Amino acid sequence: MRPLRHSHRTSATRAAELQPKGPDQANPMSDKHNQIMKNAVITVIQVVVSAVFLFFIYKFLLGAIGPAKMGIWSIVMALSTVARITDLGFAGGMTRFVAKYRAKQQEEAVLEVVETGVLSLIVLAFAMVALFFPLLGFLLPRVMNAGDLRDALDLLPFSLVSFAILAVSGAFLSTLDGLNRADLRNLILISATVLYGVLIPVLVWRLGFVGLGWAQLGQSGFILLAAWTTACRKLDIGLIPRRWRRDRFREMLGYNVSLQVTSVAAFLGDPLTKLLLGHFGTLAAVGYYEMATKMVNQFRAIVTNVNQIMVPVITLMHETDRAGVNRLFGQMYRPLFFICTVFYGAVAVAVPLISQIWIGHY
Repeated sequence: MRPLRHSHRTSATRAAELQPKGPDQANPMSDKHNQIMKNAVITVIQVVVSAVFLFFIYKFLLGAIGPAKMGIWSIVMALSTVARITDLGFAGGMTRFVAKYRAKQQEEAVLEVVETGVLSLIVLAFAMVALFFPLLGFLLPRVMNAGDLRDALDLLPFSLVSFAILAVSGAFLSTLDGLNRADLRNLILISATVLYGVLIPVLVWRLGFVGLGWAQLGQSGFILLAAWTTACRKLDIGLIPRRWRRDRFREMLGYNVSLQVTSVAAFLGDPLTKLLLGHFGTLAAVGYYEMATKMVNQFRAIVTNVNQIMVPVITLMHETDRAGVNRLFGQMYRPLFFICTVFYGAVAVAVPLISQIWIGHY
């Protein structure tokens, strides 16, 4: 058996490093509450920054390449997203297992979960690109005419590789969530959004339509590098993951596949809608549909992303205070139901004004 790294440090010392740190060490509940509030604030900032940048990015693209080209871009991205089904839900499920073993103070198990998940996702991402590149290359000619097909095929490798990179990045981002450091996760995403907002106009002006692919690749590469280094620093593991444990893989696989089944419809719904809209309608309609769905998703993210920061907290309570989980769920659900009802009603009323500002007409 290969000896564990950093053997000069005791397990107790390393386990203590995984616990929340703050100025008020005598009151861990206060530290946890402060961290949750910090996570929530940074999450809201991230959603707002993303919404603002996406508003201007889409407005720029509407003028620079037109709605039809945006429709092509949207279809290629949607089809590439389907390939994420092959990650078996590992990235999303890692939040639970990191939080679970952290709650039990099983520090070695946390490290094994992270490294096993990362190595598994690297293999799955490579298989995803190898499988879906020829598959989508076969499908696209059957839903697009020859003129649009060339642009779509130019973007396809960029989009697939970008989503493969994001799949691996998701393991590190989920690790930060499991460590209750959603603030760091969202700071990375804010930086990536700003970078994307700079790359889009620069690369589209210089390279034309294919500049969209390079911008997407640059953004996903930045997320991977930043998430990788941040998670490794927080867990004090090497930059190159080496440990793969079959028992951890099987444990995560059982949970992740169940989680993935619930999201298959969401993965398939958007690409199928865009394909049908492009085939029976126009690519310009797909472009406008992309803008509309992106707007609604950004509004929705204000509510859902803040709610998601509670996943590691609920996991911790599940291990230490199961009776408290039901109380917490009730406390979260009641205001969330009211907020969503009012919020989405306001969004629906604002749609004509948003359309007028964004594209110049309703």
